Amino acid sequence: MGIMTSWTGSKSSKVSHYGGHALRTSNVLDGVSDAINPTTAVNWQTNNPTVRHELTTATIAEADQAEREAAAFDAAVDNGCRVLKAEAKRQQAHAKLVKGHRQYLGATAQSHFEVASANRGLAGKLHGLRESYAQLGYSLDRKEVTVNQKVEMIANKYRGV
Repeated sequence: MGIMTSWTGSKSSKVSHYGGHALRTSNVLDGVSDAINPTTAVNWQTNNPTVRHELTTATIAEADQAEREAAAFDAAVDNGCRVLKAEAKRQQAHAKLVKGHRQYLGATAQSHFEVASANRGLAGKLHGLRESYAQLGYSLDRKEVTVNQKVEMIANKYRGV
């Protein structure tokens, strides 16, 4: 039996009322499953399109073909860059959405805390009034008994007449 269970007499998971939490650093910081961070194994290799290590000569047809391939590769690179730019915008939009959602959750948590705090304040006041209400009740009960006895005495007095 743990300390919280022995204090509260409960095995409830609502330990947050006593300062517990479910915030684990690994869960908080690993919130994005495929995140790029310092622990991510980045593929540093790139595929260079052509590397010529030796001097070479070429025919006009080979040179024309190389220029067409270079132009096509350049267009493909431009398109690849457009795709990456669009994906970067999507990532930024996603980050904006997550940030807004986390701010919403923070505001909601703060509101729930304020409600719980107000409830606790009211409960404390109501507990403080219990003694006063008990005194009022017992006082009223005693008054009723006293008056009933006096009424009974008066009734008995006049019954004999």
